[in-house]
Amino acid sequence: MKTEGNQSASLASMSPWDTLGDAENKTEIKTHMISKERNPKRIACYWIKDYERKVGIKVEYKDEKRDLKIPSFTQLKIVNDEVRGILYILLNNNDVRDVFAELCYSLCGILQDAEEKDYLALTISILYKWRRLFEEKNSALSIEKQKGLIGEISFIEQGIKQGIAAYSLIDGWVGGTGDHQDFVFGSTLVEVKTKRGGAYQKVRISSEHQLEKSNQERLFLVVFSVVKDEINGKTLNEIIEHLFGMIGIHERIAFENKLADYGFFLEEKHKEKWKINENQVFEVEDQFPAITPRSIPPEIRAVAYDLELGGLKNFETNMMELANILRNENA
Repeated sequence: MKTEGNQSASLASMSPWDTLGDAENKTEIKTHMISKERNPKRIACYWIKDYERKVGIKVEYKDEKRDLKIPSFTQLKIVNDEVRGILYILLNNNDVRDVFAELCYSLCGILQDAEEKDYLALTISILYKWRRLFEEKNSALSIEKQKGLIGEISFIEQGIKQGIAAYSLIDGWVGGTGDHQDFVFGSTLVEVKTKRGGAYQKVRISSEHQLEKSNQERLFLVVFSVVKDEINGKTLNEIIEHLFGMIGIHERIAFENKLADYGFFLEEKHKEKWKINENQVFEVEDQFPAITPRSIPPEIRAVAYDLELGGLKNFETNMMELANILRNENA
């Protein structure tokens, strides 16, 4: 005989997918809307189970912008049906089904207060947070990588202040993908470096390719002074949050994706505080003192060297002039 306590325990142990039957063919997906208790506004969030008995959640959306990059997982299968406006999220590993169910409930709860046109963007944003829970944990960024990332974020922020569209700046950011330069805007390339403050006027060029360009391209070197300041400085997380306040939801999704390429996730909390001071902008023209593959024998590789900024006055320009060039690229 079951007692009231046993019945409660039994109900508590049930998964939301237990009431779904089995699909009869490979094209069928069993669905059931998430209960009113956890989905009071009855938005289009459904529990699902496919032919292989993989369980998951589907979200129907009406976002105007649908070509958003979706994070990849080993433990989740994600399918975006852009034609019908449906995002399917299926679990590959039943060992974490209970945790997955709670994450799905959380997702549905967050969407309760969102506009329908933002469902897809918000869901993808949440998926990037899930990736830290499901995938192998990355180590925190080193001090040098923090400074490099801060420099590139500072360039995006300065570009926005100069009237360049945020999405164009973020779309052009390739610093985390292994490209030779940090930003690519058509035929205009930008390499961002950071240096210590004060009289220190050197930056490290880490390969013979960083200041390389073709005859059809223009290349700019942008240098930010980034120094530790425990009193007036901001942490990397605070710098990122400040940028979030300057961009929209779709730009934020794209930015978080680029952060993931860089190896940084918002769940990481860095304690170091940084202050960003002045910036300098130089155009890398033909007479610019740079080591490139064309200037060295083919047997020499992996060249790294210091560049003395004090001797580059003839090549110096400013952010306003660079912004004008970038706006023309995007016109």
